[in-house]
Amino acid sequence: MRRKRTLMAVTLGGSLLLIAAALLLGEGRAPGIGRAGWLALALMIRLGSDLLDRIARRGERAVRRAERGAYAEEQVGRILEERGDGFLVIHDLESPYGNIDHLVITREGRIFLLETKSHPGRITADGERLLRNGRPIEKDPIQQVLRNIRWLKGQLRERIGREPWIEGVVVFSRAFVPADLVVRGVRVQNIRYLRQTLQMAGRGDPALWEARERIRQVWKGKSEG
Repeated sequence: MRRKRTLMAVTLGGSLLLIAAALLLGEGRAPGIGRAGWLALALMIRLGSDLLDRIARRGERAVRRAERGAYAEEQVGRILEERGDGFLVIHDLESPYGNIDHLVITREGRIFLLETKSHPGRITADGERLLRNGRPIEKDPIQQVLRNIRWLKGQLRERIGREPWIEGVVVFSRAFVPADLVVRGVRVQNIRYLRQTLQMAGRGDPALWEARERIRQVWKGKSEG
């Protein structure tokens, strides 16, 4: 919504300026403006119109990406809320490295840090990088997950005296992802396999489940389970 409001404000403001300039040019009676000045004003209107069009198109793409991202997070959120009482889920946990979309703690004391992406296409990996249709993904999600894991471990050590193993997962809602894709220790998968991942056996710390209410109080996100 913020992006929509910003786009509307920029578009409206730019349009008003262009209209004012066009009216001034049409009147042709402004004092102190010679032929060169009128030509410059006409050029400014043309360039301003092109610039405003590019800004509007770029803004519309950003809004569509934000809407797709929000919908993808909602899809993952619904899956997590189905898990029942054996799961604590915190959504939209703020960190210095971009918000953590979903933090999950299971009854067995496993912790999942989920980063949701709505990119279409085919996801592969080239060494330590994720690729979408053969090209590196902007704002490297693997690096973001690893930074958030390090930050979260430090927070838990400071606040509850434990530094657990945290499993990072990048979840794509629309892209095709090969099975068993792991990059730098971070699991990468399509959303359809998320339930299976959450049910797999893994490293857990039961003390984390016992401390779930303390953890819930530390981070005031939406919580379920």
